[in-house]
Amino acid sequence: MKEQNITAALIYINSLDELLLQKKTNDYPPGPWAGGWFTIGGAVERGEHSYEAMLREVGEELGVDESHFKKISLWLSEDYYVPFYDTGGKAYVFRMDRENRNLDDFRIGEGAGIAYFHISEISSLKMLPLMRGWANKFIEETK
Repeated sequence: MKEQNITAALIYINSLDELLLQKKTNDYPPGPWAGGWFTIGGAVERGEHSYEAMLREVGEELGVDESHFKKISLWLSEDYYVPFYDTGGKAYVFRMDRENRNLDDFRIGEGAGIAYFHISEISSLKMLPLMRGWANKFIEETK
């Protein structure tokens, strides 16, 4: 494996069964998922706790802080591997519940946009299989 990372991510499904995702730019990440839909999140920086990293990423990508959410909790911690990139590591996936689902509340700081997708649409999205798996697992566990 080329690279070992620690990742903090956000899974948010609102009361209408819609998952919040970030659209990446057409040149990132390189490869088949460029311009695809990703969960909110990113790398945990040296000396940073996974919870702090998730909050930082939410701030960078959505332009909001934890006061915009009513519940934040660690939902999943697992080892992962992405064969196409020959990279893997440890993922900490957090669950957040949002009272207001209005996209106008967010200010896009990274990527090409954000959108909600109904859970029935997840399988048809251009989405990294790892993140699709997190979303599907979360949907199954919260039915």
